[in-house]
Amino acid sequence: MKKNVFITGATGFIGSNLLKNINLQEYHRVYCLGRKETDLIKALSNSSNVTFIKADIADSAQYADALSSCDVVVHLAALTGKAEKQEYFSINSEGTSVLLAECAKHEVKQFIFFSSIATDFTNIEGYHYAHSKIEAEKYVKSSGVPYTILKPTIVIGPGSPILDSLLKLVKAPVVPIFGDGTARIQPVYVDDLIACILRTMKDGLFKNQTLTIAGPEQISMEEFIKVLHKASCEKKFRTIHVPVKHLAKILLYMERRLLAYLPFTAGQLASFTNDGITDVNPCFDCDGETIKNIDEMLRLSLVSARETGRTSEDMKRECAMFTHYLIGREADAYVQEKYIQAHKATRLEADAGLFDSLLIKAANSNAFFLKLADSYTSIFYKNAVLRKKLLLMLAILECCNSTYGDVDRGTEGPVSIMLAQLAQKAFFFFVALIASLVLFAPLKLMTARSKDAKKLF
Repeated sequence: MKKNVFITGATGFIGSNLLKNINLQEYHRVYCLGRKETDLIKALSNSSNVTFIKADIADSAQYADALSSCDVVVHLAALTGKAEKQEYFSINSEGTSVLLAECAKHEVKQFIFFSSIATDFTNIEGYHYAHSKIEAEKYVKSSGVPYTILKPTIVIGPGSPILDSLLKLVKAPVVPIFGDGTARIQPVYVDDLIACILRTMKDGLFKNQTLTIAGPEQISMEEFIKVLHKASCEKKFRTIHVPVKHLAKILLYMERRLLAYLPFTAGQLASFTNDGITDVNPCFDCDGETIKNIDEMLRLSLVSARETGRTSEDMKRECAMFTHYLIGREADAYVQEKYIQAHKATRLEADAGLFDSLLIKAANSNAFFLKLADSYTSIFYKNAVLRKKLLLMLAILECCNSTYGDVDRGTEGPVSIMLAQLAQKAFFFFVALIASLVLFAPLKLMTARSKDAKKLF
């Protein structure tokens, strides 16, 4: 008899890959819960046995009827990335509790909970995501619902959020290694992970067990970053070790007020300082020879990245950020196209030095660092590549019918209000200039010394 399955987080990275690989003919009904309907969901919804439910995990009234007929629940929905502490617990912990209550009510036969290797880390101070997952695991184990907890290590594959973050890291002119780099990881390829989930769903394996899911190779974080750099970059590998202990304390303090502007949080540094490995991998014991090793994972992931034109997407995001910074609105497709074409024609970044590259990286991270970088280059480094890019962006906006009005718009109103607005802008510029001097002046000195030292060899 075919089962009915209920999948939360169906539109996320893991959920999307699960739906791409699931054999719909093996199931009577497949219910997909998510916050937005993606193109993949729309395509699958053409199948008579697939139903998408747009709802929040905490709003059980929206999905209770669908859940009541299900034999298997695969709970993938979770909040990751940067967020406030209460948000992690509201979604990852309390949301799981609400879902489990419905599963117990309707006597669901199998509950597959997607957790994280981070719950096994020894030091997770400030890592609210890990704490929320630990609490969620306790809810699962005490619910009375038959469960299987899957805790993957770092998941690698095309579009992997973790891989994308590490790719940005290794493409920096100087690659930061947080901590001593000796923490060991054991990446798993996304298709291998999905095969494990599907096998557990189909055969009802590992009842009331907790499994760590990992690939076949263990490697230090620093060695993995070196391998990733070699596979994705042609530049010489330059690295610097960043002490984590003091950095984490600074980040924990800044998170209280500037969370939205930080490139990462103190908790996210935990992956650089804790081992994320396992010696017991029962889901793969039966067919270990088919599990992809690290070289194969990266080859498949990076080939896919090149095929999807990641460079163009990066340029579009940069264009969108610069446009919003300059005129306070989004860039349309025409502006983005012209921005990319202008870069190809002028080759602005071809001669960018180490410090120029650092400024561009900082400016692309978020609006706060863009403001600091612009303030610094406007006074102390007027020939910066970043400044040329901003002037190029301004010229394109000036020439486009959809945006030239925003560029030419001046300050309006009584003279007193105009003067107050100008004074306010001057004050914030001065504050940004001081902050940028503190941040970028030492970096410029360090890169200049690095260049001078290089000439000696």
